Amino acid sequence: AILKPVILKNHYTNAKEIFIQDTSNTIYLVNNKGNVLWSKSLKEPIQSEVRQIDVYKNDKLQIIFNTANKVYILDRNGNDLSNFPIPLPSPASAPLLVVDYEQEKNYRFIVPTENGQILNYTTKGRLTKGWTYRNQKHAVTEEIKYINIKGKDYLIAIFQNGTIKGLNRKGDVR
Repeated sequence: AILKPVILKNHYTNAKEIFIQDTSNTIYLVNNKGNVLWSKSLKEPIQSEVRQIDVYKNDKLQIIFNTANKVYILDRNGNDLSNFPIPLPSPASAPLLVVDYEQEKNYRFIVPTENGQILNYTTKGRLTKGWTYRNQKHAVTEEIKYINIKGKDYLIAIFQNGTIKGLNRKGDVR
């Protein structure tokens, strides 16, 4: 294994399942009896945390993660959701951040890239309208963090040159 095993929830049975990636970059979902439910070959290792989200707001969970060159969302059977994986225009410089600002399952996926972009995608696999972030000379080197202080959203980005910026949910510097 090259990925620490991740415990996921089966939304049908509430049983725990294990998600893992091996040295050949194949990912697996294994049930609590040790049976492989499915496997899928990827071209590269997973870079981000593996999380579950409810894209369709129907209490059914999907799996999201990124590699250096793509953002994936898989259903519980290992199938790609429509418009996924998203090919990135430049390799990711840090893991993606999943944000749900209002806790209403309106997710945004924030992905910094090596060419200085910070991309913001919707659950439809499209760039978020209204995101105004301007490319920088330096890439973000750490996972972007989200915090809310007194009702204001901050996306905290640490850049290659040591600069730290707080962005609002539109991508403007606060």
